[in-house]
Amino acid sequence: MPKTLARTFSISVMAFTLVASLFAGSAPAFAAEAITVSPARLDELVDPGNVIRQSIKVINRSDSAKTIHAYIRDFKSEGEEGKAQLIKPGTEQGSFLSSWISLDNESLEFAPNEEKQFNFTISVPQSAGPGGYYGALVFGTMAPDVTVNSAEKGAAIGISQQAASLILLQISGDVNESANIREFVADKSVYLTPFETKFLARVENLGNVHIKPRGTVEVVNMLNNPVASVKINDTGANILPKSTRKFENSWKDGFGFGRYKATLALSYGTDPDKGGQGKQTLSAITYFWIIPGKLVLVGGSIILVLAIIIYVMLRGYKNRAIKRAIKSMGNGRNYVPERGRNHAQAAHNSMMALVSLVVIFLLILAVYFLFIA
Repeated sequence: MPKTLARTFSISVMAFTLVASLFAGSAPAFAAEAITVSPARLDELVDPGNVIRQSIKVINRSDSAKTIHAYIRDFKSEGEEGKAQLIKPGTEQGSFLSSWISLDNESLEFAPNEEKQFNFTISVPQSAGPGGYYGALVFGTMAPDVTVNSAEKGAAIGISQQAASLILLQISGDVNESANIREFVADKSVYLTPFETKFLARVENLGNVHIKPRGTVEVVNMLNNPVASVKINDTGANILPKSTRKFENSWKDGFGFGRYKATLALSYGTDPDKGGQGKQTLSAITYFWIIPGKLVLVGGSIILVLAIIIYVMLRGYKNRAIKRAIKSMGNGRNYVPERGRNHAQAAHNSMMALVSLVVIFLLILAVYFLFIA
């Protein structure tokens, strides 16, 4: 396969098979077609100068014999979706650990459906500073074919099947664990029942080590009574240093009424005896309204009908009052006392204002149903 074609093909393969989630809390394996690796993520706390021996279980899920190659990559966070972008070692600056990893075997022969282990060693330099360091082991059915000047910086790998295991190391010491909630909102400000409120939280890692913020969104009604509790990141997703991750979850119900307050509370951090700064908390608040649409329409219709009935009754009362005034005064058919005219006009104006308000309210609801909800 020509290198240009191999690069083009491998980019699409990478998009599907090597974009591993950083935040899959306890996924046992990461599979790519006929190759399965386990664990999909190694997360270790180590001291400077430590030497770590580890292994990755690789399974050939196909019905044919294969040679599976292993090679080392760095990785960084890509976007806010929790995806890992693999990087050729040495092409970018950052807290990467590919140079610390050595493989016992760079390739192994696999029979159909056979399982084997790739053993490797991580030698942490004594001079390694505290913080997070990140790399990956990638397993494929063809050896890497990457040029130094590749525009994809390591993504251009001519392979047919591959899978990756991510490695996240935290070097103990004076680490900086710091985070901030950049945004916390509901997707709408007004909901009609039945409803589904979608909460979006964007959390930024300002420190130098990956964090796993976990928490809940607590929802209370106008009376400050709890009505819902929504878990956020209960799988223990990671946020790499100097990156932002968004978390989404929702609350749905069949009925609600009034103004609601949603409070996001997150905790993160490593215990001091494990090299961290201890548990820290973050919080944010957002508000939204829930309107029982059908109930409002029915109630509005009833109010409109009552308003019309009252209006008709007042008009009839006004006419009868005028007739009685004319008859009692005996001043001709067309004479209406000034005081009677003022009261009648005031009643008329009040009813017209009420009817107008009800009609406007119903029109607004109709427009919302048709064009917004």
